[in-house]
Amino acid sequence: MRRPWTPTFGFVNLRRDVQDLRELARLAPGAAVATAYGHITAALKELLAEDGDREPEQHDAPALAQAAANRGLVTDRLVDTVYGLTVLKDVGLHGGAGTGLSVEQANEYIDLVGAALYVLHSSRGEHRRMDTTN
Repeated sequence: MRRPWTPTFGFVNLRRDVQDLRELARLAPGAAVATAYGHITAALKELLAEDGDREPEQHDAPALAQAAANRGLVTDRLVDTVYGLTVLKDVGLHGGAGTGLSVEQANEYIDLVGAALYVLHSSRGEHRRMDTTN
């Protein structure tokens, strides 16, 4: 039987990571949200490194996304998405390390992160700079 194609983003196997994050969400929803967000940051750092920026000055995901957009590696829409994911993460984790988050909320966040990672992967696979005028 042929295995379905699973996009990878460097160390991130999207399907496997989403499954692992869902398992973590059952035990610790806040930890799952924080870990999922870490994947976004790592993916952006990797994208910039592939473009020659091995030590980006920025360290937070929104600034990394903006740096990638400035280089034409991602669209402004992806920058907005990363900013939105940052706000959601901060709001969700505000109450005592995420203890107020439900498993369902954590899984919804994981789905959003998975979609953003897929877009990042797709932009890398194109091997061209993105048109950011849209």
